[in-house]
Amino acid sequence: MRGCEVDIQARKLYCINRADPKLPISVEDARRSAEEFAIAESKGVPLVHVGQDTRLDCRVIDVRTLANQAIFRIQHQVENIARGLGCEGEGDAGEAHGKAWHRG
Repeated sequence: MRGCEVDIQARKLYCINRADPKLPISVEDARRSAEEFAIAESKGVPLVHVGQDTRLDCRVIDVRTLANQAIFRIQHQVENIARGLGCEGEGDAGEAHGKAWHRG
């Protein structure tokens, strides 16, 4: 069957379950800072506040905010620095450098 090509033609297509077109939160709502809420409140402009429980329920959307992207970038750099210091290896990570890496 190597190199075999197959064409499929659909005559009918059924939708079993439609997705809700409205997302539970928007990235715009999730990215707002406390300062933006204070400014909007002083002007009498209502804004949607996204609580921690909602953020956790909708992580796929929440990770797209700039703040979370920055956290991931910093975490990535810290991991790269730790690898460069030789904090990976045989046994427990950081074993050769004492318990500074693991405070458990």
